[in-house]
Amino acid sequence: MTLAGAAIVALAVLLVAALVFGGLIVGGRTVRRAREARRARLAKPARQLLLAIAAGDDDPEQVEALVRLSDEVWQAVEPNAIALLGKVRGEAHTTLVDVFERRGAAWRARSRLP
Repeated sequence: MTLAGAAIVALAVLLVAALVFGGLIVGGRTVRRAREARRARLAKPARQLLLAIAAGDDDPEQVEALVRLSDEVWQAVEPNAIALLGKVRGEAHTTLVDVFERRGAAWRARSRLP
Protein backbone atom coordinates (compact mmCIF):
# COMPACT_ATOMS: atom_id res chain seq x y z
CA MET A 1 0.00 0.00 0.00
CA THR A 2 1.29 3.40 -0.90
CA LEU A 3 1.40 6.38 1.36
CA ALA A 4 -1.50 7.99 -0.49
CA GLY A 5 -3.59 4.83 -0.10
CA ALA A 6 -2.86 4.68 3.63
CA ALA A 7 -3.85 8.34 3.99
CA ILE A 8 -7.16 7.71 2.22
CA VAL A 9 -7.90 4.74 4.50
CA ALA A 10 -7.01 6.77 7.59
CA LEU A 11 -9.26 9.63 6.49
CA ALA A 12 -12.12 7.23 5.81
CA VAL A 13 -11.74 5.67 9.27
CA LEU A 14 -11.68 9.11 10.89
CA LEU A 15 -14.75 10.19 8.93
CA VAL A 16 -16.70 7.09 9.98
CA ALA A 17 -15.63 7.55 13.61
CA ALA A 18 -16.70 11.22 13.54
CA LEU A 19 -20.08 10.27 12.07
CA VAL A 20 -20.62 7.53 14.67
CA PHE A 21 -19.69 9.78 17.58
CA GLY A 22 -21.80 12.61 16.19
CA GLY A 23 -24.76 10.25 15.87
CA LEU A 24 -24.30 9.07 19.44
CA ILE A 25 -24.20 12.63 20.74
CA VAL A 26 -27.30 13.69 18.80
CA GLY A 27 -29.15 10.51 19.74
CA GLY A 28 -28.27 10.88 23.42
CA ARG A 29 -29.43 14.48 23.50
CA THR A 30 -32.67 13.58 21.74
CA VAL A 31 -33.43 10.81 24.22
CA ARG A 32 -32.56 13.03 27.20
CA ARG A 33 -34.75 15.89 25.95
CA ALA A 34 -37.66 13.55 25.30
CA ARG A 35 -37.30 12.08 28.80
CA GLU A 36 -37.16 15.56 30.38
CA ALA A 37 -40.21 16.72 28.39
CA ARG A 38 -42.17 13.65 29.47
CA ARG A 39 -41.16 14.17 33.10
CA ALA A 40 -42.19 17.83 32.96
CA ARG A 41 -45.53 16.92 31.37
CA LEU A 42 -46.19 14.30 34.07
CA ALA A 43 -45.16 16.61 36.91
CA LYS A 44 -47.09 19.74 35.85
CA PRO A 45 -50.39 19.08 37.71
CA ALA A 46 -48.58 17.83 40.80
CA ARG A 47 -46.27 20.87 40.84
CA GLN A 48 -49.36 23.06 41.08
CA LEU A 49 -50.44 21.12 44.16
CA LEU A 50 -46.97 21.48 45.66
CA LEU A 51 -46.92 25.21 45.07
CA ALA A 52 -50.34 25.61 46.64
CA ILE A 53 -49.16 23.75 49.74
CA ALA A 54 -45.93 25.76 49.83
CA ALA A 55 -47.99 28.94 49.69
CA GLY A 56 -49.77 27.87 52.86
CA ASP A 57 -52.91 26.29 51.44
CA ASP A 58 -52.97 23.03 53.38
CA ASP A 59 -56.33 21.87 52.05
CA PRO A 60 -56.65 18.18 53.05
CA GLU A 61 -57.89 17.30 49.57
CA GLN A 62 -54.70 18.67 48.01
CA VAL A 63 -52.55 16.78 50.49
CA GLU A 64 -54.47 13.58 49.75
CA ALA A 65 -54.07 14.19 46.02
CA LEU A 66 -50.29 14.37 46.47
CA VAL A 67 -50.23 11.23 48.58
CA ARG A 68 -52.31 9.33 46.00
CA LEU A 69 -50.19 10.27 42.97
CA SER A 70 -49.05 7.35 40.88
CA ASP A 71 -45.44 6.31 41.39
CA GLU A 72 -44.56 7.51 37.90
CA VAL A 73 -45.93 11.01 38.53
CA TRP A 74 -44.40 11.14 42.02
CA GLN A 75 -40.95 10.29 40.63
CA ALA A 76 -41.34 13.13 38.16
CA VAL A 77 -42.35 15.67 40.82
CA GLU A 78 -40.23 14.43 43.72
CA PRO A 79 -37.17 16.61 42.92
CA ASN A 80 -39.43 19.68 43.04
CA ALA A 81 -40.95 18.52 46.32
CA ILE A 82 -37.50 17.98 47.84
CA ALA A 83 -36.39 21.43 46.71
CA LEU A 84 -39.50 22.98 48.28
CA LEU A 85 -38.93 21.02 51.47
CA GLY A 86 -35.64 22.84 51.96
CA LYS A 87 -37.18 26.26 51.31
CA VAL A 88 -40.47 26.37 53.22
CA ARG A 89 -41.00 26.67 56.96
CA GLY A 90 -43.83 26.32 59.40
CA GLU A 91 -47.11 24.67 58.47
CA ALA A 92 -46.13 24.21 54.81
CA HIS A 93 -42.96 22.35 55.86
CA THR A 94 -44.91 20.14 58.24
CA THR A 95 -47.45 19.34 55.54
CA LEU A 96 -44.75 18.44 53.02
CA VAL A 97 -42.99 16.22 55.57
CA ASP A 98 -46.32 14.50 56.18
CA VAL A 99 -46.70 13.87 52.43
CA PHE A 100 -43.20 12.36 52.25
CA GLU A 101 -43.82 10.17 55.27
CA ARG A 102 -47.16 8.92 53.96
CA ARG A 103 -45.61 8.12 50.59
CA GLY A 104 -42.70 6.29 52.24
CA ALA A 105 -40.16 8.67 50.72
CA ALA A 106 -39.00 10.51 53.84
CA TRP A 107 -35.53 8.93 54.05
CA ARG A 108 -34.86 9.47 50.37
CA ALA A 109 -35.89 13.13 50.69
CA ARG A 110 -33.77 13.63 53.79
CA SER A 111 -30.67 12.26 52.05
CA ARG A 112 -31.12 14.69 49.12
CA LEU A 113 -31.54 17.86 51.14
CA PRO A 114 -28.55 20.23 50.98
